[in-house]
Amino acid sequence: MKKRNYIKYIIPGALCMFLIIPAIAQKSGIGIKGGLSMATLNIPNSDENNLLPGFNVGFLGRIMITENIGLQPEILFSSKGVDTYYSENFLGFNIADGETKLRINYIDIPLYLVFFPIPNFDIHLGPYIGFLMNSAIDTQTEILDFINIDNEDDVDRSEFNQLDAGLSMGLAFNYEFLMLGVNYSIGLREVAKESGNMEDLLDGSKNGAFQLYLGLIF
Repeated sequence: MKKRNYIKYIIPGALCMFLIIPAIAQKSGIGIKGGLSMATLNIPNSDENNLLPGFNVGFLGRIMITENIGLQPEILFSSKGVDTYYSENFLGFNIADGETKLRINYIDIPLYLVFFPIPNFDIHLGPYIGFLMNSAIDTQTEILDFINIDNEDDVDRSEFNQLDAGLSMGLAFNYEFLMLGVNYSIGLREVAKESGNMEDLLDGSKNGAFQLYLGLIF
């Protein structure tokens, strides 16, 4: 009687269980998350708009509706803004070169629809609203190659719209209680109020930010 080689069945079966069991473990719970933010604003009058590094941190909840679909509300402190460069010329001569870092901090409340298309990985997307906390501007300017200005000040909150709103989407790897993910959020409201000093600088700009985060959910 021919003996069967059970090892060729055991090893693939064990690998499948290793992937499936953590996926089944994706249950409703609460957790914490935090990580790096890279934000920007598309300012039309600047020569170059770069990503401004910051951070995000907060709490989340997950409510599973089915085995693969759930809702995930969050409340996060999110730093946004822009690192922008500009230059002024007159009659072919360089008058001024400068860099301005504008940091705007929000409390963001996104509500994600979470979908697990394959074990351990989720796709999440949904709307968010953001409440302005504070803002600061740091300007470094060189005028006529010998006058240097370095100034950092808080910016009056009244210069900005107090409420932000937009869409956020991302991907995450989930293993037991650990989450590692990336988000991109895009604002749908202008950051600066009309007829203010910041409106002259930002000219209709809206928030945009990448977020890389690590989370724990229990």
